[in-house]
Amino acid sequence: MHERLYCPGEDDAALLSLRAKVWGADHPHTNPAFFKWLFRDNPNGEGSGILKIRDDTIIGFAGFIPRPCQAGEQTLKMAHGLEFMVDPETMRHLNRVPFQLMAAHNQRIEEAGNDFAINFPNDSSVRMLTSKHVGYQQVFEPQLMVRPLPGFSFLTFEKGAIFSQILKTCAANLASVYSTLISLRFRNDIQIEELERFDDRFDDLNKRLASDGKIRLNRDSKTLNWRFCQHPIYQYQKYAAIQQGQLVGYIVMSPRQLFNTKAGLICDLSVEGNDPRVIALLVNALCKRKEEKISILVDQQIPGSAQMRALTRCGFFKIPPSHNPKQFRMVARVSTDRGKVASHPDNWAFSWGDMDVV
Repeated sequence: MHERLYCPGEDDAALLSLRAKVWGADHPHTNPAFFKWLFRDNPNGEGSGILKIRDDTIIGFAGFIPRPCQAGEQTLKMAHGLEFMVDPETMRHLNRVPFQLMAAHNQRIEEAGNDFAINFPNDSSVRMLTSKHVGYQQVFEPQLMVRPLPGFSFLTFEKGAIFSQILKTCAANLASVYSTLISLRFRNDIQIEELERFDDRFDDLNKRLASDGKIRLNRDSKTLNWRFCQHPIYQYQKYAAIQQGQLVGYIVMSPRQLFNTKAGLICDLSVEGNDPRVIALLVNALCKRKEEKISILVDQQIPGSAQMRALTRCGFFKIPPSHNPKQFRMVARVSTDRGKVASHPDNWAFSWGDMDVV
């Protein structure tokens, strides 16, 4: 067995075959257009990774893409690890392969000059990634939040929790009233604009968002268009908030099935100063999309963050981790002294779209 570098495009067919073995042929990401979008179309640079080879067959892969980020005035070079997979038959007989693969993967990330790397492992890989042999550390576990929309009989998460269901449905209606009042009060000050694409106004907003000193993945217009306008599988609705002629925030939502109903996943919510009025108006814009027939809005936030508090005011409430259909966490591995800031959850500003799965 040996390792070699991944060649985007040339190795994709073999990797898609491996992916089908690991996650199933019907998984939407087992798609040539998705691999091309993810590893070759990224405006921040072409992806890379390590292949594990046995008898001329790819049995493992650990990939990453460049995702530069800002921490105040400081620009950090970051690698976003993804598509980690090992052939199930290999895993059964050679359990050292994942560790060998990740060791070579870490070396490649450091050789590329990254300050740190992040990953969003699932339950089957988090223990391996955070082991002493691989070296990632858990930074935070996003909190799933849900807001039922008026007219929806909310799903009961715990048997017999009828009073909880009633209260949460009432909260949705109260939140709708709150959002409407906010819209009426500030409709002359803040306008909501539906977007087709992200223009150069977002380059300026990207710089202003960094003024709070939080670590943010790059959100310039090229990156946002790649992430939310050029995706080969998913569709996104996008709204901008304009105050006194200046862009002050935006929201991105994608309709999906979740909790046995049609949900609107809030993939990105970026607002200058986390102004709760602007957040409420943007959320309200999503609620008005009657043609989508969405029953609930869903988001993931860093526990205790300013955005989480603002969304709570808009009628969102926390879902217990045990009822999260797919619980993720963010882990990081630091390569340089500059990258040490990534180890602390309070330093981060996170949106669900920072992951590759929504």
